[in-house]
Amino acid sequence: MIYKTNSSLGTISVDRAVLCGVIRKEAERFQGKVLLSNHKGKVNSAKKGGGQFAEFSWSVQGLDIRIFIVVRFGTSIGSVADAMIDGVKKSVEAFGCIKISSVAVVISGVLSKNLSRRSIEVRKA
Repeated sequence: MIYKTNSSLGTISVDRAVLCGVIRKEAERFQGKVLLSNHKGKVNSAKKGGGQFAEFSWSVQGLDIRIFIVVRFGTSIGSVADAMIDGVKKSVEAFGCIKISSVAVVISGVLSKNLSRRSIEVRKA
């Protein structure tokens, strides 16, 4: 469980699987140009539903999210990262109970015929 709070309506809790679902849905918007991966750039681990493509941590300011992706060759890293960050932030904040401190997208690799490993981090506070 990532988040739990009590309100006048009862207990509100948000599970890791819900946040991973939001991230998966956001990645699907790019129609195969963005693949979720683990921190080593392995794409298969994200397809099994393990949720190893994201890290969540709490800070005083709110929730910190770190997403690992692989992009296809020819895809703009900057525009993909910005769109992914904005989309995830808007979707999670739409729950109304979670404040996002920062969202970081880590490009673990670039895929053409072979995977070229990279470690490029794009962060917005």
